[in-house]
Amino acid sequence: MTALYSESHVWMRMDQNIATLGISKYISGMMGKTRYVELPDIGAKLDRDGTLCTVIAQIIPRFHVLTPLTGKVIEINRRLTTFPEILNVDPEGDGWIARLEIPTYIPRRLREELEALMEEHAYHTHLLRKDKSPDKK
Repeated sequence: MTALYSESHVWMRMDQNIATLGISKYISGMMGKTRYVELPDIGAKLDRDGTLCTVIAQIIPRFHVLTPLTGKVIEINRRLTTFPEILNVDPEGDGWIARLEIPTYIPRRLREELEALMEEHAYHTHLLRKDKSPDKK
């Protein structure tokens, strides 16, 4: 499964109508050592750009991970509660955060949400442009 990325540094891999979500290597490195992950509740219904979880880290004290897709949380990575540093070691693998069941009965909304995501190369280009922009803080 190929990952797609959001502008808010979340990756997503789809398998049928199940999306696995996590944070990108880039933002993981920017946050510093992860101290705690506040995971969503199983069964929670999330809208696009809603808070999937909150990460407490060394450099960025509270990072709200925003979901790039509308869906229902069907599984969470419980290992992150005991070993939050997995987000630093393998954010795009074992550090996945949650799996969402994506409703397919509204194909137009799903298509629009997927079109807003970037393939890996486009995401890296986006990061380069962002790093070079004069208003970068």
